[in-house]
Parts: sequence; structure tokens; C-alpha cells
Amino acid sequence: MAIIRIDDLTTLPLDKAWQRSKVLWELFPYQADIDLVENTYDGQPMDDAQIKIIKDFVFEEHGVIDFDDDLYKQIRDRTIESLRNKEVTVSYEHGAMLSRMAMTMSNLNYKQYPIIITARPGLGKTQMLKASLIEKLRAGDEDKDYSAIVVINRVEDARTIKNEINGILKNKSCWVRPSFALMTLGGKKCDNGHIKKDYFPTICRSDNCSQSGCEVKSWRKDFNKHAVVFITSEFFQHLIDDDELNDLMQTDKLNLDEIDPELHYLYDPLNEADDGTLKYYRSELIIDENPGMIFKSAITNRMLNDCKKHLDSNNFSGNLIKEYTCVMAYASTAMAGASDYEYLESIGQVPVLSDEFRAAWNANPHPDHFDMPQVLNYFAQNGGIRQNGNKWIDYAIGISEYRKLINLPFRVVILDGTGLRDLTYKPDDFYILDVPDFRDHGRANLHVYPKRLSKSFYRDKKRRNIRIEEVAKEAIRVLGDRPSLFISYKELENKFADLLKEHPNIMVDHFGNLIGENKYHKCTAVFFAGMNDWGTFEYFLRATEISEKKLDLSTVQQQPSRFVDPLVSEFYQTLLALGVYQDLMRSNLRVVSDTDPVDVYMWTDAGEVVQQITEWLPKVKEPIIEAVPGPLVGEKQPKPITTRHKRILDNYKSTLSEDDISQRPKLKSIGLTKALGEIPSSAEYEYIWGPIKHGHYSRIKGHAENWLNAQKEL
Repeated sequence: MAIIRIDDLTTLPLDKAWQRSKVLWELFPYQADIDLVENTYDGQPMDDAQIKIIKDFVFEEHGVIDFDDDLYKQIRDRTIESLRNKEVTVSYEHGAMLSRMAMTMSNLNYKQYPIIITARPGLGKTQMLKASLIEKLRAGDEDKDYSAIVVINRVEDARTIKNEINGILKNKSCWVRPSFALMTLGGKKCDNGHIKKDYFPTICRSDNCSQSGCEVKSWRKDFNKHAVVFITSEFFQHLIDDDELNDLMQTDKLNLDEIDPELHYLYDPLNEADDGTLKYYRSELIIDENPGMIFKSAITNRMLNDCKKHLDSNNFSGNLIKEYTCVMAYASTAMAGASDYEYLESIGQVPVLSDEFRAAWNANPHPDHFDMPQVLNYFAQNGGIRQNGNKWIDYAIGISEYRKLINLPFRVVILDGTGLRDLTYKPDDFYILDVPDFRDHGRANLHVYPKRLSKSFYRDKKRRNIRIEEVAKEAIRVLGDRPSLFISYKELENKFADLLKEHPNIMVDHFGNLIGENKYHKCTAVFFAGMNDWGTFEYFLRATEISEKKLDLSTVQQQPSRFVDPLVSEFYQTLLALGVYQDLMRSNLRVVSDTDPVDVYMWTDAGEVVQQITEWLPKVKEPIIEAVPGPLVGEKQPKPITTRHKRILDNYKSTLSEDDISQRPKLKSIGLTKALGEIPSSAEYEYIWGPIKHGHYSRIKGHAENWLNAQKEL
């Protein structure tokens, strides 16, 4: 729908048209802005008469905020109090921003589009979520008319928030949906004796669990006893994919004649029951962080064969096995092609797995391929993207589908600090509220190593251990004794943790595990031992869903941005930058009132990614280019230009005359060597004199060496 500045929603531009009314003219005699948060007119406090007439006359056109309600003030005040209890100083500017956010959170008017509140990490979104739930539950306590489902990334965080709210309200309004993950928190065993690492998708089914009274299997019977129910992001995604979200949001059925016509937006006329009643839904769905807008999966030969073996060894009927074999053959024949990546169309009448097959599979699925029937049927009906194998990647067919959240019969609010930049949100499907970041991030120091530490870089069999050890040594060198966060790939987390175990100030975590995390807020240094690159195939799948059209699926190897299609390239760079931003904001940089310097160390040769990160950190300093340690440079990796050398080069460049620029390569090489005091790298030579032909650097280096040797003999 729109990207809207939240300040614009709470500021009323007063124009001359108002002066046509004598009443308005007497109260507001000239053009000026009215701030509905601060209750000011042209920066001066309004009196009671001015406030009253504004509340009577003004209606916010988007229906996103609610300024005619004291509820937002209670939400704001509770949020500020909780931040101060955490020793966060709330400035005037911060408080005004929280007021504007609270106006959105207090509003319960239905909107067909989800509202995304983009307050950046550390500004109090989670505290406002808790404050909103508490105050809304209190406001609706007499009629018991407020209820919601809240989506949280981690089940342990959901439990913490639930306990805090119930403790304040002294009741059990909030409830976390029982799950195997909840039951096994803290290393505990479930009622059937399983621990966390035993989990597979059907572990809680009746035929896999002997505990008939387990609350995980019977959670639905208690679901509607609680006003607020917390579920995880993963479970929410399953609800969307299986088209069960509306059923879960339903709380009761009412007769149409008993419903106030002005409240019909709360009911779904498409779900009228046979007895003439309509479904009644909870007040709102609140999602903390990104809900995951794209479902994606891949079909591989291994998946197809594993599922066939599962069918054969688990006594599925012959008809169902024959049905699967037919669909398997269709997918197998589409597996190979000519190009690295290419689109596959749905081909007329193709075999799909029946409802009977899906029911049998759901009762006894392969633990690693629970959603196989949905994936194969989606491919048969919609096509996909083919990835052709080589020595680096396997053959696969990828599918993806956008998760639509518009036109749901209840209000949807998403709290996502990066929502304004995250290209997985289609702007036409949301109200995206731009909440400005008023913080000064000048205390952040960005250090960039111009080399990519990709997963393939670490997988090199001959150099793997040396590379891992050298990265750990560099982290130890630059991080020192400061409280630090070291982020790596999940498969390397334990390896790095072992190498860094003698440095307890360095805490190790992995990409994809930090969103919403707050335990690293004292860290004044963050070291990224790579970047959370999802891989070429996944970016093509996701970008296709965003663009809703065919894209150029060709790539260029060994390039910082390897995608030829500009949309995919932008998508790739933006999501890389978002991943870095989200993770570095787990550090002390998120704490509004702190002033300590925070150093961020990144390994990337993608200048566009670094540029985007600097744009999202107001007043951040220019990035410092660091030298890549010798053992990590690689034979084909040019020596980078350090920040110190760049200053020397800039000074040298400013002294050059036109005659200097036109002189012979030998003299250029010697002049640059004099300035640096050492042999210039090819990058440094090109920085001053422009591109050189392939193979010419050896001669430039030779001139420099000869001059330096001659100086030693003098």
C-alpha cells in the first residue's frame, strides 16, 4: 500500500482552508503544524479548547494510529518505565518516537493490510509489545473482549514474556502453545523421555508417543481459555502454508443478527457455518520480527529416492506406491538441463499426489521430508527453477511461494526494525511505517577486510584448518580483552569456540541465531567470520517470488555481486547487508544511552554491502580498510589498500603535475615506491595511475625492487 513516515501520521499540516471556519480561525489564526503527540501548535502547547476541537474534527486517513484514546499514553509510559528499569536513558526524542509507536499499537481498527512498525533494534519494540498486551488486557478486562495471537521467534522468549505479563496482571491471560521445544527447554526431557536432539516432525503423534495425557498433543483443548496465545515463527509459517491461520484465530461463533453492523469487519462472511452463524476472530495478530514471507523448498534425487524407500519399508498400499512412482518419474525426468539455472514450466496435465496419499503420508511421513506431497504437487502445478549439478552443487528443482497476509479478517501488526529495507516485503501488500532512527552511531567503527570468507573458502580440504586458525588468530589480535561477539557459520561454530575457549571475553554464535537476541548487549566489538550468504539458488527462488516475473538466471563467477539480473543483484546485496545489520545490532550499539566505541569487523569484497550498512547507521565513520593476514590472502587475491596507505596515496596524488601523469611506467613505479617506502601493490598502483594490462605488474614490481635495492647500497 504505502511507506508512511510515522511523524506524518501524527503531525497535522494546518492550511488556509481551515480559516474559512470562524471557530477554527479563532483557535488557529495562521498556517502551522499541529503535533498530535506533543499537543503543540507551531511548537507551542495547545490549550484545552484547541485540543478538543482537533480531536473532534480530525480523522487520520489511513486508520493506522489512534490519537483519540488515552490508552496509547499508558502503553508509552509503561514502555518508558520498563526501559528505565533496564538502565536505558530515554531522551525527549526517544520518548516522542515511543509515543508515536504507541498510537499505532493502541489502535484496534481493522485494516486489510498488515502494518509494519520499523523501529530499529534497541529502541524498545519488545518492551512496547509487552506494555501493549498488558494495557489492552486491562482495558478489555470487564468485557473480556481483547484477545490476540503473538508470534515470537524463540519459544524461550515467548515463555519469558508470558511469565512477566501474567505476573503483572496476576492471572493467566497469556499462554504459550505447548510444543516439544517448550517441554525440552533447559535440557529437560519430554514426558516420553526424549531430549531436544531427538526431535523429528512427528515425534508427538499418537503412534510415536505413549503418553496419552501429554499437553503437546492436546494443546487445542486449552487454546481458547486464554486471551493471548504465543506461538513460534516456525509454527506460524506452517499455519500459513497449510491454510489454517484463520481457524486458529477463531474464538467463537455468533449469530449475524446479534452483531453490530459496524463491527462486521471482525467476521469472515466466507466462513458462514451451516447453522447460520459466523466465525468470530481474535482482535489482532502481532508478529515480532520478520514472519518469513517466502516458503521455499527443493526437490533432489536423494529426496525422491529416500521417500520411495520409506514408502516401500513402511507397508504403504500398492496403489499409493504406484501413484508416487508416477509423480517421482515426472520430477526425475525434469531434473537435468543445459544451463546452470533455468525456469521449468508446468506441462499440461501432470500427475499429482491424491488427498488419500497425503493423508497416509501425514500419518507416517519420512522424518526429513514431512512436506514432500505439498512440494511435489506445487511443482507439478506451478513449475519451478532447475539447478543443474556440477562439481560444486547438486541437481535440484526449487519451488517458492509468497505467503500472503492481506485481506485477513483481523488486524495484523508486524514489529520489524528492518522492514523498511527488507525487500521480501512487497510494498503494495503492507502499510510500512518509517520510524526514524534518531541515534548517533558515530561511536561505531567499521573495519573491512576486502576478502570474502565464504563457506567454500572454509571447505577447501587442503587449507581448511589453517584458514580457520588464521581467522581465529586475527579475531584474538583485534578483539583483545573487550567483551566481544564472534559470529560464524553454524557448522563452524564449535570449531571456532574451541579455538577461542581461552578467551572468555569472546562469545561465539552463528548466523541465523541472533534475531531478537539480547544477551550480547554489553559487547563493544563484533567480528563477522564470513557473511550469511544463502547461496545462488535460494536468491533466485526468493527474488522470483518478489518480482512475480521471470528473471535473468545467469551468473558471473568470482564477482562481489555474482548476479547478472540487477533486481537479483540488489536483492542479494540488500539481504546480505540486512543480515549484518541485524546481527551487529545485538551488540552494545543497540543500547541507546551508551557512548562506548563499538568496533565491527567484516570480511567482504562487496562495496555495495558496506555502503548500505553505513547508510543504516546515522553518522557512522568512514569504514577502515584492514590488511588481510598473509596466509589468507591467496595467490590470486591482490594485496588490499590499508587505511594508512590510502592516506599516503591521497597526499601523493594531490602533488602530481601533468608532467608526472604522462611520465613513463618506470618513473611512475619509482615515484610511488618513494612515497610508500615499499613495493606498491597492483591495487595501489592502479589507485594512482589507472588500470594496468594483465601481466604488466611484474615489470612495475621489478622497477620498485631495483630502486629499493639501490637505496640500500647507498
